[in-house]
Amino acid sequence: MKPLFFLLRTLPFWSVIFFIISGSNLRIGEYPVLPTLFLIPIYYWLVFRPDWLPLWSLFIIGILYDALMGTNMGVSSLLLMLSRLVSYYVRPLLNPQHF
Repeated sequence: MKPLFFLLRTLPFWSVIFFIISGSNLRIGEYPVLPTLFLIPIYYWLVFRPDWLPLWSLFIIGILYDALMGTNMGVSSLLLMLSRLVSYYVRPLLNPQHF
């Protein structure tokens, strides 16, 4: 039962990695469509289960995204980790289950 729970807790990380890898080839002209795709599961998990998406996983996701897109290393990681801090204050407003 414990390995199954561990796999469920890593589901947010693997869902974001899946969106990054599957969306890396999608382009409109010369511009990638990737940023809109991989932010959807990140903000979903930050609103509904923020404890399942820790800071270290956001750091790894940001580094992987920077490596795939060829941007400056660490910029996306910093933005994702800052979004986690902002979501801490905004989460009560966005979560519909505040009863």
